[in-house]
Amino acid sequence: MIHPLERLRRSAWTPMTVAVAGFLLAVVGWPVAASTYDVDAALAMVMTVAHSVAAVLAVRWPWAGLALAVPAALATMIATAPAMAALPWPWPVTALIAHCLTLTVLAVCHRWYWSISGWAAGALLTLGALVLGPPRGVLTNGVVLVAVSGAVVLLGLMVRQWILIAGQVEKAQSLSAAEARRRRELEERNRIARELHDVVAHSMSVITVQAGTARYRIDGLGEQTEREFEDIAASSRQALGEMRSLLALLRTEGAPGGDDRLDTMPMPGLPELEELVEASRASGATISCTDVAELSATVAVPATAGLVAYRVVQEALSNALRHAPGSAIAVRITADPADDAASTGTNLLVQVTNTAPATASEAMPGSGMGLAGLRERVASLGGAIAAAPTEEGGFEVRARIPLAEPTPR
Repeated sequence: MIHPLERLRRSAWTPMTVAVAGFLLAVVGWPVAASTYDVDAALAMVMTVAHSVAAVLAVRWPWAGLALAVPAALATMIATAPAMAALPWPWPVTALIAHCLTLTVLAVCHRWYWSISGWAAGALLTLGALVLGPPRGVLTNGVVLVAVSGAVVLLGLMVRQWILIAGQVEKAQSLSAAEARRRRELEERNRIARELHDVVAHSMSVITVQAGTARYRIDGLGEQTEREFEDIAASSRQALGEMRSLLALLRTEGAPGGDDRLDTMPMPGLPELEELVEASRASGATISCTDVAELSATVAVPATAGLVAYRVVQEALSNALRHAPGSAIAVRITADPADDAASTGTNLLVQVTNTAPATASEAMPGSGMGLAGLRERVASLGGAIAAAPTEEGGFEVRARIPLAEPTPR
């Protein structure tokens, strides 16, 4: 969040407003100095324009505005000195207003010592003129300058303080809105966690128990049937374990910048791919897979990349089993050097291909959200994924997962 005073200084309206006020003062002050005080027209123009430019410069650079305003005031005093006996001196009215404009800008836009320095410089110039000019006229004009400019400085400092307080109130309201939004998000996460627990976790628990006790409850089961039930129980236990991790993640309020519970929860990776493939083969599918253990021994795969690769294979196998029943599935995982300038190190290439369905039976419907989730996972690591039908009527999923953090740009 930008500081309110910095926002005021950066706003185009602030210098524009000061510039308009300075222009009006220059238009009025130039003829007044030239005709009333009998100052040379060119010199009068330079002095009045310098006063106006000083106020504009003070918006962004207080030292520049103050450095120009003080010499301009001194030049005005010297140029109008011949008329000191009959007219207001050492501060003509237009010069006094221009000086107060610069002090107002310094007081509102910058720290207090800039405006106090400008006020003190004006008072010192007045004190010097008191030594040179008629005491009565100079004293009266000087008192007016000191009083009016002092009041302007105090008013400007009050406005500055009001802006600061308004900024603090705005910041507090923003924090309050952010906390309210975060509270609503946590409530929604807890609601989703309750729904998942009541619906999915309960059903998975029932499946696990039924599959695990089938051999004891049903007489006459063959060895192949018992293995089938054991595979179902193992798959449901794994899914239930991941579901419990997800529920814990949803119910946990993490630290800023991420959930610190995520790193401590057991997540699958490359070593668990063999179990995933074996569990998928138990459904009767023909699946070939590269030697993941050999790959892990030759290439260091980070846990995040391994998790994403596991999810890619898991979703691709699930889609193949649902939409292409009876097809042959090939899982190929290799490590190749980075193939583009934006990547560094090595890429993990995951390729899952299935042939055309063996039967013409209607495929199970899907929502398409699985592949969308995979794209988000792979993109978060700086990789890319493509999914498209093959020329032979099958389907292929290809993912490139960098094994190093993406280079910041």
